[in-house]
Amino acid sequence: MPDKKASFSRLSFLKNPVISVLVFSNGITMLGFGQILPIIPILLYDYLHASEIEIGLTISSFAITRVLSQGPFGALSDRYGRRPFIVISLLGYSIVSFLYIFASQTWHVLVIRAVQGLFSGALWPVSDAMVMDICDPKHRGKVISTIQIAYNAGWFAGPFLGGVIADLFGLSATFGFSAGLSFTAFVIALIFLKETIGVKNASSIQQFSIVEGFKNNFQKTFQILRKFPALKNLAVSAFILQTSL
Repeated sequence: MPDKKASFSRLSFLKNPVISVLVFSNGITMLGFGQILPIIPILLYDYLHASEIEIGLTISSFAITRVLSQGPFGALSDRYGRRPFIVISLLGYSIVSFLYIFASQTWHVLVIRAVQGLFSGALWPVSDAMVMDICDPKHRGKVISTIQIAYNAGWFAGPFLGGVIADLFGLSATFGFSAGLSFTAFVIALIFLKETIGVKNASSIQQFSIVEGFKNNFQKTFQILRKFPALKNLAVSAFILQTSL
C-alpha cells in the first residue's frame, strides 16, 4: 500500500472509495440507531414494565461499554488492520438491532444495548483512524467534519423516522428497519471498503494484552487532560452526552 497520503480539493475527497464508504456507513448506521433511541424507553416502560432505575441503567450501559472499549479496539486495529473492525461492527449493529424484537425481559435489552456500545466503540474511533491513515494533515479536518455531518444527519432524522415507522407498523418494524439499514452499510463496507494500513507481524499481535490496552488508554487520557486543562471540561461534557445516548 502506498505511503503517500491523499490530498483533496473541495469535495473531491468523496471520490475516494474509503472516504465515501465511511461517510455512507456512518450516516446510514446513525439513521438506524437514531430510530430506536426514542423507542427503547417505550419498550422498557410500557411493554417490559421496567423501573426508572432499570431504564436508566439500560440506557447508560451503551456509553459505559463504548468508553471502555474504544482504547483496546483502537490498539487492536493498529495490529489487525482497520477494515475488519469496521465491517464486523456494522454487522454487529444489524444483528443487535434485530435482537431487540425478541427482548422479553429488561435484562435482555440491557445486554443488547451494552453489546451495541462495544460495536460503537470499534466503529467510530476506527473510522477516524482510517481518515488519519489516508489523508494529509491539511485535509483531515475537512474529511472528518464531512463524516460527522453524515453522522449528525442520521442522528437528527432517525428519531423522527423511527416514530413514524413505530406509529404506522409497530415497534418491531422500527427495530427491523434499523437492522436493515445497518446491514446495508455492512454489505457496502464488505464489498467496497479497503484496508488503509498494513497488518503487523504475528508476534506483535500475540504480545498484545487487552488489560494493557485498557491501562494504556486510561494512562494516556489522564496525561493529556493534565497537560491541557481546558480539555477537562470538554471531556466531562462528552461523557455526559454519551451517557445520555
